[in-house]
Amino acid sequence: MEALNISEPAIIASIISAMVASAGVIAVVLNASWADRHRDAVTSFASGMLVTTAIMHLMPESLGISHWGALFILVGYLALSVSNWLVDRIATAGGDRRIAAVVPIVGVGFHSFVDGLEYTVLFAHELFTGLIATGGLIAHEFAEGVIVFAILRASGRGALISAIGALMLAAAATPIGAVVALEFFSPMSVNAIGWLMGFAAGALLYVGANHLPQQLRSKESAIHMPAFLIAVTIAAVLALLHASGEEMAH
Repeated sequence: MEALNISEPAIIASIISAMVASAGVIAVVLNASWADRHRDAVTSFASGMLVTTAIMHLMPESLGISHWGALFILVGYLALSVSNWLVDRIATAGGDRRIAAVVPIVGVGFHSFVDGLEYTVLFAHELFTGLIATGGLIAHEFAEGVIVFAILRASGRGALISAIGALMLAAAATPIGAVVALEFFSPMSVNAIGWLMGFAAGALLYVGANHLPQQLRSKESAIHMPAFLIAVTIAAVLALLHASGEEMAH
């Protein structure tokens, strides 16, 4: 097997992505008191980002690649639904509600991993396609670092543990995905990438639409919907920029 070349554009893009996600984590850690006071707003924002990313980016990509994409979207959604139900029962029986955060953060971490795979696929087509199409992907990583931190904090984890978990799952997972794709999955079919993107879409849809709203401390707060809609708008713009970038590249 040919040795990995660190100058691979996909690796560079994934490292930049990890740095952006790390910046999001650092931003909330440095403003921990603000983040705690506005935890529900951050949670609502995270929910809007994940739902919109799943619907406007991952789902269309998956369905456009493979007609089996819809099945994998459903499988991803059901996998997290069933897993979260099982973990929740274990957490309830054991009296440790913090365990309930395991499934949703793994789902978000898997999405970050798939982002790394996607960078590899985009740059494999041609350099220009990769440069144009990955801008939106990199931009949303800042929010992804905040999202994982918010999920962990909402589960009762301390700021330090939440920060470490966010750095591992939101930041490190993306370059790992790119390296794995370059080293082991170079012969992976385009259809297989579509299936993984579909699974990630279903997983994110569950986390954003089901898990995060349940973590709100005050469901009557007036800030929930504005924060949610702001996130939806930002994620939609990024998804449209990503899609238009791919069209321009072709």
